Amino acid sequence: MQRLAIYRPLRSSRISQKFGESKACIYPSGKVVGKRDNVCPLGSEDFYKSIGMKSHNGIDWPGIKGEAIVHGGMYDGWMRTETDMAGGIGVDVVSKEKVRLEDGTETYIKCRYWHLSTPIGWNGKEVKHGQIIGLCGNTGASSGTHLHFGVKPCDKEGNSLDKWNGYYGAIDPTPYLRNGAFAGDSLNLQGIGAVYPTQKERQQMIDQLGAARYIFLEMREMIYKYV
Repeated sequence: MQRLAIYRPLRSSRISQKFGESKACIYPSGKVVGKRDNVCPLGSEDFYKSIGMKSHNGIDWPGIKGEAIVHGGMYDGWMRTETDMAGGIGVDVVSKEKVRLEDGTETYIKCRYWHLSTPIGWNGKEVKHGQIIGLCGNTGASSGTHLHFGVKPCDKEGNSLDKWNGYYGAIDPTPYLRNGAFAGDSLNLQGIGAVYPTQKERQQMIDQLGAARYIFLEMREMIYKYV
């Protein structure tokens, strides 16, 4: 039984909001903004309390629109695309086998990647660590381009086990992060298990981004390789 381990699923190492923090506010119009000096702007309210949560139920990393998001969990799984009423787009990667948590619990888990511009892949597709599963975006209840990442214990079918824990079933991912290291990408820069996208996935990325932007991002990855 392997212990859960997670590597950073995108290049940015800056965390804009941790698990348990509450930096977001929402206006009646649905616009999401950040707090100022830990206070919501006039006319807005705490976002998480407005949707029945104690506070933030994941980790937020700022990103560049269209950059690749990889599966950061050190486990094999299968993907399931998700959307919410606010227009948010996400991917869950559900583990194929149980993993061991910090408290000794052995359970299936799912890593959740949210606010994507688009998923890369399809429901039921098998996913390995380091494989591209989506493109970074700003969809749904979001104040800017970033990745929301969460971890939820679940059953074999991917259903959350404790939806009423105040975090919609999520647990703090922080104890499972491995030095915040980037998990890898389509160029396998770190050499620790990244998986090249298939031709079908590559074409899907080009269709979503447009050829020019896709080439720009590929060039940026090449620059990272040699600096």
